[in-house]
Amino acid sequence: MARLHREPNNDIGPYSYRDFFRFLWVRIGPHRGRFWLATFFRLTGDTAYLYPAYAVASLVTILGSPHTNKTVHQIIIIGIWWGLSTIWRLISQMVSKTVGFRLAEQTGVETQLLTIQHMMELDISWHERENAGNKIKRIDRGTMAINRVIRLWYGTAIEILVNVVGATIIISRTTIGLASSLLVFMAVFLIISTILMRRASVMETMVDQQEENIQGLSFEAVNNLRTVKALGLTSSLSARLRQDIASLLQSINRRIFLFQERSNVLNAWGQIFRFTSMFFIIFGILHHRYELGFLILFQSYFNRLWESVGELSELAPDVVTAKFAVGRLEHILREPVRIEITAGKREFPSDWRELRVADLSFGYGRADVLQHLSFTVRRGERIGIIGLSGAGKTTLFKLFMKEHEGYRGSISFDQAPLIEIEKQSYVRHVASVLQDTEVFNFTLRENIRIANPVGTDAMLTQALDTAHVTGFLPKLPQGIDTIIGEKGFRLSGGEKQRLGIARAVFKQPQLLLLDEATSHLDVESERDIQDSLHRFFQSVTAIVIAHRLTTIKEMDRILVIEGGRLIEMGSFKELYARRGRFHELWEQQRL
Repeated sequence: MARLHREPNNDIGPYSYRDFFRFLWVRIGPHRGRFWLATFFRLTGDTAYLYPAYAVASLVTILGSPHTNKTVHQIIIIGIWWGLSTIWRLISQMVSKTVGFRLAEQTGVETQLLTIQHMMELDISWHERENAGNKIKRIDRGTMAINRVIRLWYGTAIEILVNVVGATIIISRTTIGLASSLLVFMAVFLIISTILMRRASVMETMVDQQEENIQGLSFEAVNNLRTVKALGLTSSLSARLRQDIASLLQSINRRIFLFQERSNVLNAWGQIFRFTSMFFIIFGILHHRYELGFLILFQSYFNRLWESVGELSELAPDVVTAKFAVGRLEHILREPVRIEITAGKREFPSDWRELRVADLSFGYGRADVLQHLSFTVRRGERIGIIGLSGAGKTTLFKLFMKEHEGYRGSISFDQAPLIEIEKQSYVRHVASVLQDTEVFNFTLRENIRIANPVGTDAMLTQALDTAHVTGFLPKLPQGIDTIIGEKGFRLSGGEKQRLGIARAVFKQPQLLLLDEATSHLDVESERDIQDSLHRFFQSVTAIVIAHRLTTIKEMDRILVIEGGRLIEMGSFKELYARRGRFHELWEQQRL
């Protein structure tokens, strides 16, 4: 069975932890004041919370001492500090998590918006590399990873740092030897964790990539549901999904085993160290090297340290996964914007008089689709372009829409090359209608007005009339204010084309590009719309690609393209009289 979707582009290049944390720091940038405020509260609160364990150990030592002259006073002082440290910890934890978690959410959402905006500016050639589902999944995983890492900083990482440093320092005041052994314990723990994590991380990455593939295929299946149903693709797509899910489950099971293996080995090491250390301290107490309270202090701090290094080791896979996810997201942001870049570009010359195509050649691979095209379009002229499928018509249309710029030769408006014109400035003066009109899950009115937010009601009425949208308004429950659904499921193919034409007319462009814009219409509807369009053509420059030759009969000039070359050009009467390729195509369609 043929592959139904592309593999995601995983070649993000070297992406180090330095790159990862640098990117996070840049994204936090506008909110660094809140970042440091939340960090301060969490750091001081966790430091204060080291005291309760020290207080319990001190009380045990005091109560076990034969000297009780200042016992009550010492207990009161310890109790006061114990209470203050607990209160401060509660307050600081609430403040740090409230501020920090809000910061995490905001940074994630802002990064998501930034990435989507950047992605929409990238060239069509980049978008053709993988499907929309994969790209959305990459953005979703990346922004969730940013949110997760910032939350981990306030929820876990600071506490781990304070416990490791603070507990080690406090224990070292009693015995350097045990403090050193704690450092050895933590080092060995992390080394074992890292070694066992490598295999688990590889499997984690594999699971993520497999989930992206399933997400991408699922998105395509749902997004093209009509085609799936019409062609009976449910069984084949379901079989492919079952195959991918079976492979995913195998990877998940392997990942679970590797993580459990790591957890059990680390737990065994912790229990061995605890047992050894506790007996060492007990013997020290029996030989009067340590106070009784030190046993309580060590037990309490060791539990914290063990929990902390355990959390740190559990944190590692999260950070590894987050680094991978953020790296893939940043790869999108690093992709350079070429066509829509504004630096060094000029404004569209709105007073242009002539559109010139000179020696134009272009290809998607080694072979050229267009070869040495040259022609001129005067402002206000109506140009029809015809040719068999694969002749290069739609490719030429894409170049006029500034979807690609890697062509040879030139397209220019007077003396301004199109490649030097800022795209946003260009598209403000250009409207296009494609073979398949893309619509949004908005109302019909919003789908039209989105092309020209400052358009008037009179312009909207003209657009509706020109595209004969008024013909199907009565069947919609709320008329023009009916939400037409995702991909316009409430509309037929022809009705969506009428919407596309209305959107283009409402934009009031200088240059109107139509690519098989009436291909989904019946003959009668096409004739009615053509009549209206021809009236609208009087106020614009129109370039029309058509398969039905009757569509371009009234054009000022017709260009015949074959094999990527311009082979004939002239008015309908001129071309028909020549009895060349146009005459042949016309007669074939009449049969």
